[in-house]
Parts: sequence; C-alpha cells; structure tokens
Amino acid sequence: YPRVYEEEQLNKPDPKLTRLICLAFIVVGIFFSLKTINFIRGADDVTGEVISVRPVDNKKYEVQARYSVDEINYTTTFRTGSGLTYSPGQSVRLKYQSTNPQVAKVGTFISLWALPLAFFSMGIFIPLFAKFSKK
Repeated sequence: YPRVYEEEQLNKPDPKLTRLICLAFIVVGIFFSLKTINFIRGADDVTGEVISVRPVDNKKYEVQARYSVDEINYTTTFRTGSGLTYSPGQSVRLKYQSTNPQVAKVGTFISLWALPLAFFSMGIFIPLFAKFSKK
C-alpha cells in the first residue's frame, strides 16, 4: 500500500510548479503583447508587393516584399509557414514604423498577435489540463 501511494504522488504534477510555469507563460505573453502594442501605436499601413519567395526548409518560406513611403522604396523580409503561401507580384498588407519606415511587419491580426496569444493561452490552459487530468 505505501508503495502505490508513493507512485501516485510521483505522477501528480506539483501545483506550485504548475502555477509558476503558468505565470511565466503569462508574463511572456504580456511582454510580447506590449511589444506588439508599441509597434502598432507608431505604425502606419501600407500595401506592399511580394518580390521573392524562397524556401528555408520544407515547412517555412522567406518572403521579401517591397513597399513605398513618401516615394522612397523599402524592402522587408519575413518568414511564413507552408500554410500561408505568397507569390511574386502578390499584394501584402504591411505596417511600418512612421518614425522609422524601414521597420515593417506583415499587418494581419495573426502575424501581429499569434505569439502573445499563444503564450497567454498556454498560461491559461495548462492549469485546466492539469485539473482535468487529475480526475
């Protein structure tokens, strides 16, 4: 009987450790959210044009896009997964820093908010999974 009890204790997640891990995920989510908010506050929208797409590996592509601000041309490079396909000549929505136009990112909700939301979700759902796995 004592041995079975010890094995059950070893299989249970430590609630303090679980809380600490969740808190770390939430803090990282807050950090990335603040970075995104700061970027968006000082950003303007522009439509760019994809000028090249090259495979990085079998699941990722590096996309280069050209855009103009005040009649000055800039390029930006970003990576995308295999689910998001771009082709040369295609329009792409970008956001650029109005004080520093050469800093640009893809201006879609997913591109801007995926990372903060992923960390927040992990911080919220880990305790739920831990709670339901005990039953």
